[in-house]
Amino acid sequence: MASEETLDLIKRARLGDRAAWNELCAKYYPDWLKGLHGKLGQDLRYICQTEDILLSAIGEALGGIKDLREDSAFFAWVTAIARNKLLAVRRTKRGTRVDLEESTALDTSEPSVRSRMIEEEKSLAVLDAILGLFPRYPSEMSTLYLRYYEGLSIESLEKILGKSDRTVERRLEDALALLGIKLEGLQ
Repeated sequence: MASEETLDLIKRARLGDRAAWNELCAKYYPDWLKGLHGKLGQDLRYICQTEDILLSAIGEALGGIKDLREDSAFFAWVTAIARNKLLAVRRTKRGTRVDLEESTALDTSEPSVRSRMIEEEKSLAVLDAILGLFPRYPSEMSTLYLRYYEGLSIESLEKILGKSDRTVERRLEDALALLGIKLEGLQ
């Protein structure tokens, strides 16, 4: 994912090179679309809905790319923004935000519906926390995101990030500790 050519494109895009930005988006757009479409059930089943949300995420990333401190975090950063937007849209389509404390009062005949809603809310809270830490700790958060949200192995992360397995594991440990602190502060 983070070849020398790609890192060069990211650096140029951070300096305002629109052609480099367009090339980056053209390179990753199919992967983002494939990875995000159909992940959130019936609420977002049309490809055009996923495309709209993805384009919104790309626009948000364009506005913030100058603040991206670690170029190798680009793919994970944009993916995290897009997933956060997808989850927010699904939550909005459902009506109002479901508060975890109030969700016990939901009248559902199927317990799995309530459990899925709770899990989605927890996932969104964690993703929000990850995005909140990205500006200050991009390498730790991109490693965490790629490992746990994209399901990449340590070996894959070594190749993508160009770091040793020990460095990857240390980044994951640091990221989990930072995330734990952030989540404690939200309670």
